[in-house]
Amino acid sequence: MVTTTLLTRTHRALGGVLLGLLLASCGGGGGDAPATPAPAPGVTTTVPLAAPAITTQPANQTITENSNAAFNVVASGSGLNYQWQNSTDAGATWADVSGATSASLNLNAVPLARHGERVRVRVSNGGGQVLSSEALLSVNAAGAPRAWQTAQRLRAADGLSNGTAGPAVAGNASGAFIAAWVDVDLTTGDSALLTRRYSPGAGWGTTDLVASWTNADDPTFHGFSIGLAPSGTAAIVFIGRANLRDSLYGSHQVAGGAWAAPTLLEDDDIGSTFSRMALVMDDNGVATAVWGQDFGGFPAVFNTRRALAARMAPDGSWSQYVDIDFPAVSGINGVTLTPRLAVNANGDVAAGWTASIPSGPNGGQYAAAAVYTQAGGWGSPVLLTPGVGGNNSVLEDISIAADGSAAASLHLYPYTTPGATRSVLLARYAPGSGWANAVEVDQTAAESLFSRVALGDDGTAVVIWQQASLGGNLLYTNTVSAGGSVGTPLMLSANTGSIVNGQTLRRDPAGNVMVLWGTYEPSYRLVSRVRDAAGNWGAQGSVWTLASNIGFDADAMLAVAPDGTAAAAWHVNDGTGNSVPWINLYR
Repeated sequence: MVTTTLLTRTHRALGGVLLGLLLASCGGGGGDAPATPAPAPGVTTTVPLAAPAITTQPANQTITENSNAAFNVVASGSGLNYQWQNSTDAGATWADVSGATSASLNLNAVPLARHGERVRVRVSNGGGQVLSSEALLSVNAAGAPRAWQTAQRLRAADGLSNGTAGPAVAGNASGAFIAAWVDVDLTTGDSALLTRRYSPGAGWGTTDLVASWTNADDPTFHGFSIGLAPSGTAAIVFIGRANLRDSLYGSHQVAGGAWAAPTLLEDDDIGSTFSRMALVMDDNGVATAVWGQDFGGFPAVFNTRRALAARMAPDGSWSQYVDIDFPAVSGINGVTLTPRLAVNANGDVAAGWTASIPSGPNGGQYAAAAVYTQAGGWGSPVLLTPGVGGNNSVLEDISIAADGSAAASLHLYPYTTPGATRSVLLARYAPGSGWANAVEVDQTAAESLFSRVALGDDGTAVVIWQQASLGGNLLYTNTVSAGGSVGTPLMLSANTGSIVNGQTLRRDPAGNVMVLWGTYEPSYRLVSRVRDAAGNWGAQGSVWTLASNIGFDADAMLAVAPDGTAAAAWHVNDGTGNSVPWINLYR
């Protein structure tokens, strides 16, 4: 909040009288125009002094222990005063830093214990004051390069997990993580949605219950998505049952507390919530959820399915959902596959989904996207490829940068063209100008799909995808520059292995990109590679390896915290048809 005060200046009557006499002697003020009256004695006029404005916010800093860190701010205005503050509890409370009263905050010989602290600065003058955004201090241990730790079960002793919904994981700026999964009682068929939290220095905590169902009222599908704010508040959306229908619910949990009673997010009693949904949380603790809602029974679902969105405030209260889909008269509607969401620190959200034209000559599936901004709310959705029959496209991932620009990856399939194969495309969004035409990034005639994208704040988009080969599906990557130049594809996986469970990637604020995928080389493995901010790919690292008769039961999920630490979660088939949730940390 910016507060404004007024400065006053007194004009004395004598000056006004003398000025009037001088003008009269020079012939000024003559004619029919009335003379300007002089200020009366003791009358004052006010001249406002502009409050300061921050033009460059402090940036996150990552250092090695016992080295120095510097945070800087640039502000406009006159007579500026600075007071830096720090927080050791993820921004819940703040204290002034003694002596830190300039535009820069210099920290010397920073110990490892200060990892995760936040700083901000208050800039003031006689016209008011303004607070900067928060910046994160990340401190890495000296001589200890990050690596994947020992994988472990999330739930080992009291029930096996339902493999129909893979575990979900999210992280925050403090290096904390939260994982969610569904457990099933193998005797009764009853199920429960559960979570566990990881805190740096404390490890994994106890299991918390979000919701449970008996075998009789179990949802048809167990879909869910989770997020974790810097404050420690978590949000989750999931499929439950209402009026004998699969319905979408939302809940939240403050750090150290229990999950709140779920809130029903949709109100349709005829159709059902589509089993796929997505949720993201911004640094202010605001969550955004997007899902597909059927407003009719089968087989009319494809004509009545709509893309909906709801937002959760930091206090855990959910808004009424809004329809973000195409106008009904357009003949385009619905979420036919899992929607994708991305959020930046400012709270701007990019949403992508695969829409449907149910009938007619242009009938088919088409990649679609919409953007939410703090200033304007949800914008109108657009198709990322022309809605022309015979050229289906599928939205596969979406990413957003700090300035609100976005990138979406998709695959295009001209199925009416003989011998045609799927190709991977990238579409870009620029604030103020919207979505540009998609460009091809795979640069090959081989079948390419299942793409993922990470957009850097410098405008560079990193794309990965599966590409068919004689030895099996291989993992490739390419970059597209801010100016639209497409690079040369690079194979990330070993050419002896076949990808078996998809892939994912995430970027940290420093520009490092982590890729996670499953492979068979010759036993089942979960592996990763990291691309640094300079564009260099590191060696392949092992996340998990087990005997060849044990495999993945769901795609692995990846969360990367702003400090560069990461968590991977996945299901493992135990060899008897059951699946168990596993977790590993990169730190």
